[in-house]
Amino acid sequence: MTEEGATSPHFDLSHKVALVTGASGGLGRHFALTLARAGAKVALAARRKDQTVAVAAEIVGRGGVAVAVPMDVTDEDSVIGALREASEWSTIRG
Repeated sequence: MTEEGATSPHFDLSHKVALVTGASGGLGRHFALTLARAGAKVALAARRKDQTVAVAAEIVGRGGVAVAVPMDVTDEDSVIGALREASEWSTIRG
């Protein structure tokens, strides 16, 4: 992924998958963009799916790989489901 045409010179996360909680805004969004810029495939998790989808689209639009998964960290079933979905997505994406 590029931002203003540059990748991160500090670390390379190519072939890695990151799961970022709270990725719909604020620090979570910032970390998701930073990880994607370093080459990671990013699974974005948050309660606000519409905003998380927008962040995923931003990453993809910059040449990265991302998916939005719904997750409410206060709900165990939601966390398990999001982890399952992100794991299946990362396996398919290679």
